[in-house]
Amino acid sequence: MENRLDLTIDQILNAGKAGSLAQQLERVYQTSPLGPIDSNIVNTVYGINHRQTPAALPLNKDRFGFTFFTRPRLNLTRNNLRVVRQMYPLLNTEPGSVQRIIRALLDPDNAFPPTNRSYDKITSPYVDDLMPFIPMLSNLILSMSGWPDMSVETLTSPDGHYREAHSMIDSTFQVKGTFELNATFRNIPNNPVTLLFFYWLFYAAKVFEGELLPKGDSVYEYEIDYNTRIYRLAMDPTNRYVQHILATGAAFPLNVPVGMIGNFDSTQPYNDSQDNVNIRFQCIGMDFNDPILVHEFNKVVHLFNPGMKPSVRNQHYIQIPYEVIGFFNMRGYPQIDPTTMELQWWIPYRMFQSYLTQLQYFADLKGLPNFVSEIQQRREEEINAT
Repeated sequence: MENRLDLTIDQILNAGKAGSLAQQLERVYQTSPLGPIDSNIVNTVYGINHRQTPAALPLNKDRFGFTFFTRPRLNLTRNNLRVVRQMYPLLNTEPGSVQRIIRALLDPDNAFPPTNRSYDKITSPYVDDLMPFIPMLSNLILSMSGWPDMSVETLTSPDGHYREAHSMIDSTFQVKGTFELNATFRNIPNNPVTLLFFYWLFYAAKVFEGELLPKGDSVYEYEIDYNTRIYRLAMDPTNRYVQHILATGAAFPLNVPVGMIGNFDSTQPYNDSQDNVNIRFQCIGMDFNDPILVHEFNKVVHLFNPGMKPSVRNQHYIQIPYEVIGFFNMRGYPQIDPTTMELQWWIPYRMFQSYLTQLQYFADLKGLPNFVSEIQQRREEEINAT
């Protein structure tokens, strides 16, 4: 067996590759008091600093990343809304109204009514019917706190004659109980965040009271239709790779801060108490860095958008190249590569084609003259491979 203690730092770093100029500089800096950063990271992981020399190690710089809220599946059909007076505003027929946007977000089925029933098709030009998450909440969230730490309880024996005792783990490590999350959202004109949670929670309470009815399949499957699931993705400094993934089990909002709307202060021209909206969520269970979370995150995108399934995705969509990802900001469907943990964003290929001229100009500014043709060639190869 190879003696791992015989490996030098250069052998660990280079792994048999020929030394470059940068690697030669590493050898020079190796004799300095602090040493090169890359070597220090390897040294810290690999061996003991028996000389107690200070190491120039960078701090962890993970970004807060993204927060995703899956869309609930409320029964906001016309006949159900007519039962309760306070839900009447959601019958607004103006496609661009806040009420229509909220109705389309909270009841995804309204965009795809069954053909054998007389249901209205409820859509809005400001709601992507194929998006499984609520973009407004992901974009406007300012802070979120309350995620529980993972810990264990212990069982300790009674003291003996010499006060000797023994302890052992006596609980599960997973978070299976309930907890509350506190989220703060930035408000925007027309108060859509407050109204979204108002109708969301009002519906849930009226279902409990029996005045509003869930969809038939929700009743049959004992499904609580006002639940959401909250995903948290902590990203690396480039905002490209997922470092950690957390998710609640089921979750639902608990409050709507409408009282502050009634505040009055004659010394202020505007009611700035509505600048931020604080919402508490009741959550049931939590998973952390479980590989199945990647599968479930991707799967919920496939459920809402069948064209994003891996078997057919390359025929309809194209992954936004990282070099021009800022060009398509606010567009795309997320997917996490389970191998590299890269957070990919996919857009319809027809959208990509419509921007070919601008993309090539953008790529030329970055010194990528053959960028567009290489992307198209790569896509054709992927389609042929599948």
